[in-house]
Amino acid sequence: MSPPTASTPRRLIWLPGSYSVQFVQRTITDRRVAVVVGSSRPTRICPGIAAWIREALQESLPSSLSGSVRYEILDLAQVGLPLLDEPLMPALGQYEHEHTKAWSRTVNGYDGFIFVFPQYNWGYPAILKNALDCLYQEWTGKPVSFATYGTRGGGRGARQVQGVFAGLHMRELYGHLEIVITINDVDSDWQVKSVDEVLAPYGRQLRAVGGQMLEAFGLPGGPGMRMTRPLRAVMVALRRARIVVGGALVPRRHPRRAKAIG
Repeated sequence: MSPPTASTPRRLIWLPGSYSVQFVQRTITDRRVAVVVGSSRPTRICPGIAAWIREALQESLPSSLSGSVRYEILDLAQVGLPLLDEPLMPALGQYEHEHTKAWSRTVNGYDGFIFVFPQYNWGYPAILKNALDCLYQEWTGKPVSFATYGTRGGGRGARQVQGVFAGLHMRELYGHLEIVITINDVDSDWQVKSVDEVLAPYGRQLRAVGGQMLEAFGLPGGPGMRMTRPLRAVMVALRRARIVVGGALVPRRHPRRAKAIG
C-alpha cells in the first residue's frame, strides 16, 4: 500500500516480529477505546462496573463525535490468555504462539484504554498483569486511564499499575477513578445492589477522563481539564513526588471489615 498523501490522516501501526511501521489510512475521528474488564473471579462484579463506565463515556461524547469515537468492552476473562509462555521477551515482538499473535492484533486495534479492576491485597489482579506483560510495543504511546475499586477505593493497587503503565511508555491521563464499594453496597452474594447508586457520584470525574482521552487524540469538544504547559509541569512534578493526583473526590468510607470485593 502506498503511503497516504499529506492531506490524508494517517496512523502508525507497529508490526510484531519486525522493526518497521505501517501507514494505515483512517479518518481523524476514527478512534476505538477499550474498556478492559480486569477481573476473572467467577463471582466478579467488574463486568457491571465496566459496562456502566463504557455507557457513561459513550454518552458523554459531543454529538459531533458520537459516531466516530467508540468505547468497547474488552473482557480479559473471555480473551483467555495463558500465563506468559513466549520464549523471547515481548519487546522483541517475535511471537511464537498464536494466542499471543491474536492478542497483539486485538491491542493494536485500539487507540486508547480504560482499565477497570479491583484491588487485591494492595495490588491488582494477576490476569491484568499477565495481559500487559504479554506485549510491549503494542501498548507504547497509547493514552490510558483506569478505574479501580475496593472498600477504600483501591488506591494502592492504582499506584502499582501506574508504574507498569510508565514501564510500557503509555500516555497516562491525569484523571482516574478510585471507586469506594463497602459491605453496605453489596448483597449476601457479594454483588453490587445498585451499580447506578454506587457509581453516580463519580460521573463528573468520568466525564473529565473522557475529555482528557479526546484531548489525547487531538479531538475537540472534550469536557476534561485542559493542561497548559505550566499546569502540566506541576502535575508531572506531583506525580514524580508520588502525590496522588486524579483520584476519587467523593468522601471515602472506611469500614472495619475490609473483605476483598471483586
